[in-house]
Amino acid sequence: MRKLSCVNLSTQKVDIRSIVNYEKQKVPVEAVIEKPPAMKLHATVLLVIVWLGVFALHTAEGSVASQSMRKLSCVNLSTQKVDIRSIVNYEKQKVPVEAVMFITANGIRICVHPEQKWVQSAMKRIDRRRTTRRR
Repeated sequence: MRKLSCVNLSTQKVDIRSIVNYEKQKVPVEAVIEKPPAMKLHATVLLVIVWLGVFALHTAEGSVASQSMRKLSCVNLSTQKVDIRSIVNYEKQKVPVEAVMFITANGIRICVHPEQKWVQSAMKRIDRRRTTRRR
């Protein structure tokens, strides 16, 4: 015995013979299984939300790229000693490697390991110069 599913419920009285005749008719699948308008609306809303998400992500990437250049960071460390007199500033960094970036008067940036004695004395010398200039 086949089970029938109702597409639209009716409150009208139906003759039993018409139900038997209905079972014998071939009804197209589209007529029986039809998406309700609410389901179409949900799919449309979901599609719009996904599209807005992609658009927002693309816009955020563009705004980050349009900002000023990122801060430079050290990846490779120099093993050569730099003339302390030519160094005007320094920056410490911990990521991606622990390093000190010395900046020379010409704007050259040199990355060195912070544990070296000459590096620590150069940093102290620059700090002393900074404090004397502030006074």
